[in-house]
Amino acid sequence: MTDHAPNARTAMPLPLRVALWGALVAIFAIPVTAKIVLPEMGWSAGDFALAAVALCVLGALIELGFRASNKWSYRLAATGAALGAFLLVWINLAVGFIGNEDNPLNLAYFAMLAAVLIGGAIFRFRASAMAVLMLLCAVAQLAILLIGRQPIGFEWVATGVFCLGWLALAALFRKAALG
Repeated sequence: MTDHAPNARTAMPLPLRVALWGALVAIFAIPVTAKIVLPEMGWSAGDFALAAVALCVLGALIELGFRASNKWSYRLAATGAALGAFLLVWINLAVGFIGNEDNPLNLAYFAMLAAVLIGGAIFRFRASAMAVLMLLCAVAQLAILLIGRQPIGFEWVATGVFCLGWLALAALFRKAALG
């Protein structure tokens, strides 16, 4: 038996892993440096802890996505999905996607992401299922905005960007499923 079978799922190569975690540490260093330079910055210890946990979860999801398949289209799609989910959560926690962070409709985005995670787990994160789930993300994100009846503005542009991203990820997962 060989360790290098053509369909073997492998861990992320060390240089890529170092780059990933180094980038996440560098991102975390930005608010830390800002707090040192600008003590009036409004982050509490809890904010820093949440940022650290969120960045660690992002890194872990990217690594798990890498291990889930040997196909680069899947790996790229899984990385994009993790980044998209991270950004959506970050925006919602920071300022809210619709209105401000207190708008209860923003909770629907968390529900959307939870449904993708649960659905992915049920279908064992197979590429074909993930393609459908990314399509559902695009539809759900647009539906949430329409339900919120937001006037044309930033929310529409941001939703358009996210929806295009979810659709691109669906295409990458589809490509991985086909082969």
